[in-house]
Amino acid sequence: MEKALLRISELAQKGSVLASTVRHYTDIGLIRPAMETEGGHRLYDAQTALQRLMKIQLLSKRGLSLDEIGARLARSPGVMSVLLVDDDPAVVDFLRSVFELYSGKPVPGGKILPEVRLEIVNEGFSAGKKCSELLPDLVILDLMLPGVNGFKICQAIHRDSELGPLVKILAITGYDTPENRALILAAGAHAYLAKPFRINEFFDELEKLGMLYEGKDS
Repeated sequence: MEKALLRISELAQKGSVLASTVRHYTDIGLIRPAMETEGGHRLYDAQTALQRLMKIQLLSKRGLSLDEIGARLARSPGVMSVLLVDDDPAVVDFLRSVFELYSGKPVPGGKILPEVRLEIVNEGFSAGKKCSELLPDLVILDLMLPGVNGFKICQAIHRDSELGPLVKILAITGYDTPENRALILAAGAHAYLAKPFRINEFFDELEKLGMLYEGKDS
């Protein structure tokens, strides 16, 4: 399936900003078009550009200058920010190694994992603050954590009017029950995996979340 591409006016409308704002952000490198037509029209990947636009607007509301925002978001469109919240060393080591092995490369099935910027938090108390600071694309969240449990963290992110639209949440747990699954999805998680999970299962969930790109052979 081809990605939806938007013109400047369409992106501005969906992002509730002026077209001149999108044009300016593009000119200074805060937003990058997916392609430019022979007629000089800039076209933007809908999902990537809207996420980027929302992050710029959020950081601007926090009082950051455009230069400061540029420094915070200084990464290519093909880089994904991931916050892993888990106190299980085996899971942390496994996911770290998976991201190191496949970052920016094809995964089983042929699709491409973006380059990954990974941050790790081992307990619940600092998870919300870290999420607010990083504005990650994906939070991988264990349900049972020291301090604040994963259910409360998930609910807080989901209910946050600024973070909620930006962050995808993949819940993981070693206590797989129908009740836990129902509770975490009701709390706002977008996907769910029971530990231990296989690498193919993990990438299947990332694909469902729209975190993988089309590969040449997919």
